[in-house]
Amino acid sequence: MIVVKNQHSGGRSVSLMVNAEFNDPGDVLLHKDYKNVIQQGQYVPYEINPSANPKIQPYINKLKITLHSLLGDADLFASHTQSNPTNDNCDWKSRLIEPIDQVVIENLGGQVNFDRPIYFSVYGNSYSEVKIVFEYTYAPYYDAELDKAVAIADNSSIYTNIPDEYGERLYSFTPWWSGKENRTAVFLADVLVNKVFFYSRWNAYPKHFYTSKHDFNDTIAIYGNDEGNHHNGTYYVRLRPDFALYDLLSARQYIYNMFAFSQTPATWETKELAYENMELGETYVGFANQSRYQDYRYMQIDMRATYVITTKRIPGLGTPQFYVALVDRGYRDNNGAPDDGDAPRQNSYAYRGVPTPGRNTSRSNLTLTASERSGRSPRCTTVQHSAQGNNRQACFVAISVQCRGLKQCAYQLKIDRTDVDMSVKQYATASTSSSTRVYKPPGTILASDYMNGRIDTLNEVKYYYFPIDYKVMTEAVILLNKTQIYGTG
Repeated sequence: MIVVKNQHSGGRSVSLMVNAEFNDPGDVLLHKDYKNVIQQGQYVPYEINPSANPKIQPYINKLKITLHSLLGDADLFASHTQSNPTNDNCDWKSRLIEPIDQVVIENLGGQVNFDRPIYFSVYGNSYSEVKIVFEYTYAPYYDAELDKAVAIADNSSIYTNIPDEYGERLYSFTPWWSGKENRTAVFLADVLVNKVFFYSRWNAYPKHFYTSKHDFNDTIAIYGNDEGNHHNGTYYVRLRPDFALYDLLSARQYIYNMFAFSQTPATWETKELAYENMELGETYVGFANQSRYQDYRYMQIDMRATYVITTKRIPGLGTPQFYVALVDRGYRDNNGAPDDGDAPRQNSYAYRGVPTPGRNTSRSNLTLTASERSGRSPRCTTVQHSAQGNNRQACFVAISVQCRGLKQCAYQLKIDRTDVDMSVKQYATASTSSSTRVYKPPGTILASDYMNGRIDTLNEVKYYYFPIDYKVMTEAVILLNKTQIYGTG
């Protein structure tokens, strides 16, 4: 705030000028122009960062920075590696005596990576008032239509209603496991009203005649060894109404659920390649093709619980059949050789799902009691896990899903329990009151800290974490690592 006060009698004429200096503008935005005042002999640094320009910078192959000296004379220096480029330490520069200086940064033969920051400085040969303008050219593979895509997370769906035949939808799916795990990506339309069709491309806008990834029975599956499988990018799926000319005579809606999910590699009659780990109460969308098996497992924590396994087929997409085996890993036979079980198959299983009464084959279920499991796998009567690795024991319920009739099918799979271990109830009742709990440590736990501790019988230890790092805007993960054997449970 500036206050001008007249302490004399009579009027006074006042002339006021404010001169501001902007020394560090930080990250600049490529779609904006910037003005600044540069003192003689002063460098003012700027940074063009892809995190500040996520929809522009990663997709361009040419950038032009133009410096207009509106008053005085200023020079322009730029670098890909130096955060404060100068006349003696830069990759591009312009020192014209004309009022316009300009540098052109172009990716020729991979010499420039626009996924990294670009730095530039403005130097004042004299007192200067300047304006900075950016121009850029998109790379040939960029398509602005991709910015309109609706993102779908892994193992999720989006309910959609297209009001007429002229509408369409574009979805994007970025695999979190890309380049790290061998998984199958599946796109599936659960059609409720009227038919649709869709097709997919990798890192490009899907066009019907430019891609081989078209849906078959409302499904596209991209296996890890397919030619269309890629790493470090995004799948785009374009969905459109499937109609004939006579359908245009009346208004028709197209209603569906669009699923995107991934799963471990499927196998034929051979041993499983990998298991998909399941959690209690979670619903897993799955896809099986021909006689391939899709393998899942649930690690048994409480051997006294009763588990219920349910599959529900997605209408119109085949009929799934699941098989169950009880597997105990980590044991050795009398000769010292590994004595591990395998995933169930049609000719080798302990249990299998049966149709739910009144549901025909659209839904199947199986109930596993503690006595049934211990009878099949007596070595898993108690569960003990050791982080030391010696004699490590792991007992789990293995579930394999196959389609009936050697066709493809889509389904929802879930494992849940119908009771609660009484020892857990007793523990919760007998635990000490909250007033006697002690925080460990006395202060807050910082992000990425690892705290060692122990807990005694019928007691609790409370920890306190506060996200003081303002840069952490994503989900927090709390990891508890049990480093010793703690009896059963």
